[in-house]
Amino acid sequence: MIEKQYYKLVRDNIPDIITEDGNIPIIRVLSDAEYLDCLNEKLKEEVEEYLHDGNTEEICDILEVLYAILSAKGISVEEIEQKRTIKAYKNGAFNEKIFLEKVIVKE
Repeated sequence: MIEKQYYKLVRDNIPDIITEDGNIPIIRVLSDAEYLDCLNEKLKEEVEEYLHDGNTEEICDILEVLYAILSAKGISVEEIEQKRTIKAYKNGAFNEKIFLEKVIVKE
């Protein structure tokens, strides 16, 4: 037998998929603090994967992690969408492709 070490947060069905493939997953349930830490690491991982290959499947993974972070923090999707809308109204969105090169500050 070969042991492969992962030490990372995985989606809920991954242990079942591993078992169905004839392998044995060794898992544990995280504490709330560990869970949030692992979600933050998972977010970095998924963003890096998206930046590396530009695959839209990675955007799905990013969204899934973001939804899990919101849930772990007790924030609803509706609440965050409302905050996003307010911020977009105040500061704008990214629709106009504006790239700020510099600011000349009046003294």
